[in-house]
Amino acid sequence: MSYWNLMARGFHPALKRARIRRIRFHDLRHTYASLMIRNGEDIVRVSRLMGHANVSFTFNVYCHMLPRKRDPIGDRLASLVFGTKWKRMTIPKPSSRFSSAENLSKSA
Repeated sequence: MSYWNLMARGFHPALKRARIRRIRFHDLRHTYASLMIRNGEDIVRVSRLMGHANVSFTFNVYCHMLPRKRDPIGDRLASLVFGTKWKRMTIPKPSSRFSSAENLSKSA
């Protein structure tokens, strides 16, 4: 069975029955890798499962899916400026009873 025959007789009708918009078959592969990385699977393992020649290719394609760690540089700077017990400031939301100008005058 050729690729086009498989798409026309199998994949596209299955998408239609499932009420899924028409996508490329390759999109399933990309979704598989993205979900694995998003769920914390090791990028090296994903690269091997995908059959990529090297991990750097997988990393370059899917690096946007890796969880990001918060960079503490701003907190360290704030501790230097405001002292070691500095805590992140939270700005209270203005109450709905007053306009924003009235809230500013009350806080001054």
